[in-house]
Amino acid sequence: MSKKQFLQFLICLGVAITGSIGCSSEESSKEQSESFLDAKEQNDTEDSEKKSETSQPTNTTIVPDSELPKFFAPLTGLALDNEGAAKKRITAVKIDNSDSLTKVLGIGKADIVYEYLGAEKATNFLALFQSQNVENVGPVGEAQLSDIHILMNQPAVMLVTAKTKLALREVLKASGIHDVKAESFTSSDIPANNDSGREKIYVSLNEITDPDAENRPNSLAPWRFKDRPDVTSAKKNEVEEVSIDWGETQTVFKWIPAEKHWARYEEGTLSLDAEGTPIAIQNIVVQFVRYTLSDESDRQGERIPEFEGDAGIGEAWIFNGSSRLEAVWSKDNLTAPTVFSDEQGNIVQFGQGSSWVLFAKSGSATILEK
Repeated sequence: MSKKQFLQFLICLGVAITGSIGCSSEESSKEQSESFLDAKEQNDTEDSEKKSETSQPTNTTIVPDSELPKFFAPLTGLALDNEGAAKKRITAVKIDNSDSLTKVLGIGKADIVYEYLGAEKATNFLALFQSQNVENVGPVGEAQLSDIHILMNQPAVMLVTAKTKLALREVLKASGIHDVKAESFTSSDIPANNDSGREKIYVSLNEITDPDAENRPNSLAPWRFKDRPDVTSAKKNEVEEVSIDWGETQTVFKWIPAEKHWARYEEGTLSLDAEGTPIAIQNIVVQFVRYTLSDESDRQGERIPEFEGDAGIGEAWIFNGSSRLEAVWSKDNLTAPTVFSDEQGNIVQFGQGSSWVLFAKSGSATILEK
């Protein structure tokens, strides 16, 4: 779906989401409807092709072990003290990763991190925070269309960006996502350095207030959780490493048996949080998608890639603990959640804890088995 078609669809959808935006005329509505139907027909054709091309999972099924706690964080499934904590709004922060992740702060306390190819041939981070208070997060980056694709099915989210390009402002407005500019609240500005040539902005999530807290709906769990990350299967594939080749950079996740979590490495360097501790991840999702070049350009004049994540079906690898589950992801439309299913068609249930979702090109991921 092109950005123009995407914007037209969102504007028509705006009445249902925001109650204040609609199509301006019958002619406009007809053109937009035809555009959306053409896009849907193309998506349906592509989905059918992807179904025939996608290899079916053959190995494992994840099953629940016990009931979840009475109050739990919607993004991690971990127990919380009270209902108020469970209903706390989600704050999504766009994080600039054009430098090394060792300079990124706060990401180790994110409930979910989405990583995908972005500007300057580096990966982007969209970090979702809900269950923990975080003092400093950043450096804050610019919003992209891919961020909206990720957040459209989450009604309780607030987005923190350094700035939003004019072309995306109307898209965000129609989407119902509240974009909190980093310049609008207290932040720590670090002067530009010789490497990046621009200032770094770090924000305190404790200083962000929700302007529409009373009317904002409750956060939604993006997937189903189970109590423990145990896996039963006829064939169990134990994995030591998961590697993603992004083209110019490489990301590697290594399973740490003693700590029972995944550690992230970028170009051979261990990714650390602000306190100097390795980032601990319980669930890894490799979602295979297609990329196209957007109309936006980065600081180097290169067109910024964006993944096709608004709708479709494709292959996914899911790692709960050190075991790999070959699965299928599906998304019916722009506002629908992404569903992960096993070979029997059962909904995949995730282990409790933080998750890292990688939108990878087909053929770019490799594993090292035990």
